[in-house]
Amino acid sequence: MSRGKGTFGAIAAAVLRHVATAASGLLTIPLVVRAMGADGVAAWTLLGVAAFALGVADLGMGVAIQRAAARGDKDAVRRAIGISITTVLVIAPLLAVGSYTFLLDLESAPPALIADLARSAPVALLGGVVAALAFPFRALAVVRGAMRPLAWARGAASALQIGITAGGLAWSPSLMAPAVALLVAAVVETVITAATARSIDREVPFGPRLPRSVGELGGLLNQGAATVAVNAAAMVALRFDVVVLSRVAPLAVVAAYGVAFRAVDQSFTLAKQASAALMPRLARAEERTQATRFGTALLGGVVASGMAALATQGDGLLVAWAGDAARHPDTAVALALLAAGAVVAAGHEVVASALTLGGRSAWRAALPLTIGYAVNVAVTLAGASRFGVVAVAGGTLVGNIVTSVLLWRRAGEVVGGGSGFALRALAPVGLAGLAALIVGVSIGRLPFEGLLASVLGCLLATSAGLAAMGAARRSFA
Repeated sequence: MSRGKGTFGAIAAAVLRHVATAASGLLTIPLVVRAMGADGVAAWTLLGVAAFALGVADLGMGVAIQRAAARGDKDAVRRAIGISITTVLVIAPLLAVGSYTFLLDLESAPPALIADLARSAPVALLGGVVAALAFPFRALAVVRGAMRPLAWARGAASALQIGITAGGLAWSPSLMAPAVALLVAAVVETVITAATARSIDREVPFGPRLPRSVGELGGLLNQGAATVAVNAAAMVALRFDVVVLSRVAPLAVVAAYGVAFRAVDQSFTLAKQASAALMPRLARAEERTQATRFGTALLGGVVASGMAALATQGDGLLVAWAGDAARHPDTAVALALLAAGAVVAAGHEVVASALTLGGRSAWRAALPLTIGYAVNVAVTLAGASRFGVVAVAGGTLVGNIVTSVLLWRRAGEVVGGGSGFALRALAPVGLAGLAALIVGVSIGRLPFEGLLASVLGCLLATSAGLAAMGAARRSFA
């Protein structure tokens, strides 16, 4: 198999893996809407944020695992995995307790929903702990290009999650159903992911290990510190937006923002799998420049096309998916701002990965990302009480712009070419978004509406953007 076919195969597997993730997340929303209404969606969104907080439980040690694997140091990989498991077993429960104590607050909700949230939260948070145990195994699998078994793991877990959620809600309309589904899915995916890592290296540990010395632990924590900073900042900036909004806005607005956020986040993360699939090439200095340019054009062009289509033609799809919550006026406002922010993020996603792996230190990428997230939080906190979703979603866009400028200023360290390289890499992104936007707005003036019109409109606008991306990439080759 040629390297090109191998790359596209890895990207396809990574995309299919996220399709399974998106399916579970996207289908859970309408299931909860039909069983529990908009208030139930708001509560489930908040519970999802609390579970996501466990995403920093490995303290970034996945970076150490990947660097050791790239060096071919199997003993270092094994020890890093074992120590990472120990770290998760210590940190994840503490984060779960903190999330339960400080994040799950819906004072304006009905008492019955508050009680339901309190009962269901421990189950969902336990699922978050189990999911965190997969982190070290997944880090090894990704850097070794084992995307196909990871896709199978996620697919099996997502199918179970959807089935259990649907059956549980049909039996009893409670948050306990999606919470139990989340836990079962986490167990299944973690087991399969661990088995995948063991197939790569038969001596990969399944249990915790203690560091040999303070120096060994310090070295691993030092390598992971940049990742921890970025993940923690992202968690605060992106996932806690809904927490801030829940303090200053009615539940209907929280639900509207949750619908827009979920639609953009899942779509962006789907496209972002191209970056994960390119990790083996980005880790090799001789391929990094070409991989960065290719990945930026592909990821950015796909996201720009899709987001322009979603913002201009996605109303019918969102209403069919989330019901009345998607009809709220704030849904469209949040969708437009978050979609624009996703396009900006797509333009710097691959160069951030290149800097993480090839820069003088991982902080060369982590610092711009952290600064951007800090700007996001500042805008959100300063304007949420007065401007609502405009400030919350607008903070994401402003923060991403700051990050993108800072990252591309540093890109020359690993890819060379200066501003000319950035122009050639980003031109397909801008032209794809512009073409999709023009087509989407034009179609919107036609006297058609509903689900079918929305689907066709999105397909046409996205196709126009992708065609422009392909033409621009050839022109700037």
